[in-house]
Amino acid sequence: MAAHIVEARRFHESLTRVEASADFYRLFYERFLAGSRETATLFQHRNMERLQAKLRMTLDMVDDAASEQPGLGMYLEMLGHMHEGLHISEDQIAAWREAALATAAECDPQFDATTRAAWEQVLDDLIAKMGLQRH
Repeated sequence: MAAHIVEARRFHESLTRVEASADFYRLFYERFLAGSRETATLFQHRNMERLQAKLRMTLDMVDDAASEQPGLGMYLEMLGHMHEGLHISEDQIAAWREAALATAAECDPQFDATTRAAWEQVLDDLIAKMGLQRH
């Protein structure tokens, strides 16, 4: 079985477990926003419930894309353009990635090094598809 298929399966299984936790998305945003005053200010007047729902939808789409479901590239590119318009820094992208990894580790009781590697690969692919590559 190809490595990317194994990673996609591990990511999917972990995402299913973390989404079973009612707190995953709330905890993610708490962790992410606590990381920087600049990021907290950027999100200060946003509807957090709506952002959590959008993140859930995006991670579900990323899950589909990791499993090579067709047709999601345009959505991810559009999402990347929206984030570019918000002038998201590379530090904020890195903080978002680390908050996602830490929150997944907290909410997935089966999270291990292999699961982390799958999350890292899927998140890195997402960042690249959105055109927000870290250098």
